[in-house]
Order: sequence, then structure tokens, then C-alpha cells
Amino acid sequence: MDRAGIGYERRDNCFTHIDDLPRAQRIFDRLVQRRWFRPLNALARKVNPWLDPQAGLDIRGYDWTVRQDEYATDLMFKSAADLREVYPRPLDHAIGVFHSEDVLRFLGRRIQPARFNGEGRSTLQHRTEGTRVKHWVEENSIRMSDKQGTVLRIETTINNPRRLQGPSPNDPQRSTHHAVDSHAQERCRYSPARRDRSRRE
Repeated sequence: MDRAGIGYERRDNCFTHIDDLPRAQRIFDRLVQRRWFRPLNALARKVNPWLDPQAGLDIRGYDWTVRQDEYATDLMFKSAADLREVYPRPLDHAIGVFHSEDVLRFLGRRIQPARFNGEGRSTLQHRTEGTRVKHWVEENSIRMSDKQGTVLRIETTINNPRRLQGPSPNDPQRSTHHAVDSHAQERCRYSPARRDRSRRE
């Protein structure tokens, strides 16, 4: 945003004001499609100069994977009063309405609670910086909190991507069952996710 000339106000690890939100959002959206292996390989060559092609050595480069990840969505309010008026309702909903089935689904577990033998828990904490509700399924979690008075943040933390499950209808290595329903639409069993891998240059 500095290079794009977009003014902003940042407090701690969040933005409380951005002059041009649509332009800023387009910049953030590009991060999802960015070829991260290129800047990562550049950093690796600084740490390990033998990886540089100019070194004249035919050394295999690195494979980059995501083992731990955080993804946050921030909703910016015009004033702290506006957020204080809205925030109690989603807090009550997150604690009083969501059930274990919902939390399992939020964190990628396609399984009935009666068949789940892992650990899941939810907490509501009132702290100096704000109020936070957090749901865990084993190592992974999703939480909602108010930050800096005017920002509502929903943040997902993945510490073990293998706990996530996704559809894999075309991969016999990952899917053990599939069927065709009455509408001729393919259904599949949900299988553990694999760590995201970025290819070498």
C-alpha cells in the first residue's frame, strides 16, 4: 500500500483505517495467487549461496510447504460504538447456537460427533484488549475477536493441515468410496488434506 500511495492507519497487527479499501483489497487478493516460491528461493540463496546458479553447482533446490498457517478476515467499523452495538449478537450466537457439528465442519472435519474421538472445545474470554470466542478441533482453531475498538476479526489457525478433510473424487489414492446419486451427481468421501507445496524454479 505504501508503493501504491494508499494511506492507512495501523495499530498492532491490524489496519483500523484504509483510505481506498477497494484498491487495497485488490492488492491483498493478489497475495493468494502469488508465486511464493520465487521470493522464498531468493531468500534461500542468501542463506545458502551454493544454491545460486552462479556457484556452478548442480544442487537440488528446496520444496516449500505450508505446515502452519493463519488466515484472518477483518471487518472494519466506522466507530467503536458501531462495533460495540453489533458484537454481542455474533458472540452469543457463537457460544449459544453453534454445536459440535458446526465446529467440526468449520475446521474441515466431515464426521459425526459420535464418531469423533479427538478433542474439541470452545472458550469465551473477556480480556483487556477485547472479548474473544474461540473454537478448537485438536490442533486447529477458529476465533472471533474485537481488536483496537473498531475491527472485528475472524481468524483461522492451522497447526496441522492433515486434520482438514476435502473432497477427492478423482484421486484413487485418497478416496475409498464414491457413488452417483439420483441426480447423477458424483459424491465422494472426504479425505485428509495434504500440505500445500510450491514448486521450484
